[in-house]
Amino acid sequence: MENSSMFFLDLEKRLLEDSSGKLKKELITLIFDKLQEVKKIMDAGLTPSEFEIAKKVQGSLKAALMVIEKIQPEN
Repeated sequence: MENSSMFFLDLEKRLLEDSSGKLKKELITLIFDKLQEVKKIMDAGLTPSEFEIAKKVQGSLKAALMVIEKIQPEN
């Protein structure tokens, strides 16, 4: 990357500009809701291959949540 201030994603830029924290809260709520949905599906019973896919989805959602929680708006 030539420009170190270049944003990796438009979402990252929007989160950095979100001084009210509204977007961040909305995304965290959305991801948390999806995590609960995946858990409910997993608890209801899946085939072994479906369960592995669900675990990967769950892991991806958790990773996204961790990244979003770390982004702090610019002053």
